[in-house]
Amino acid sequence: MLILSPYRLVTSRRGSPGLPFDWEIHDAAGAEVTRSPVTFRSRHEAVTEGEKAVRALTDTAAMRESRDRRAAPRGPVRALQTEVAMEDVRERVSRVLAEQFQVPDERLTEAATLDRDLGATSLDLVEVVMSLEDEFSIDISDDEASRLNTVGDVLACVAAGVRRGASLRAPISQ
Repeated sequence: MLILSPYRLVTSRRGSPGLPFDWEIHDAAGAEVTRSPVTFRSRHEAVTEGEKAVRALTDTAAMRESRDRRAAPRGPVRALQTEVAMEDVRERVSRVLAEQFQVPDERLTEAATLDRDLGATSLDLVEVVMSLEDEFSIDISDDEASRLNTVGDVLACVAAGVRRGASLRAPISQ
């Protein structure tokens, strides 16, 4: 197997003929990076194990990320994870809104309007947007914020921000 790597594998006998083989890995400048922790009976064994070590050294973060992405769950498992994540978003948005407007959770339906049903002022909306940005590590543009009329709008906006790449991390302060 061809390995594109800045490292070079060198095998050798320890001492005179008849003694076991070992390997060393050198960087592009020729400096030794690592050597085999054990010896091998044949050159083939030494090369095989040395190639594994070279692959481990050249396994970049991008390659690991690509491999992890391919191994990510699909189908029903992924749908369940998305459902759980959206339930977490819903709970956390409800907590932020309940704290901001000092209302019980029962009043926080998706159809509830922020101004009429929850009594939000323009200053309250700015504070809610800032709290949601902090809670979810997302950015909500002024244009998006101006379209937040109902709790459902808030959920949709936060969910879109989370899908754009924000993580569902725990809040910084609790």
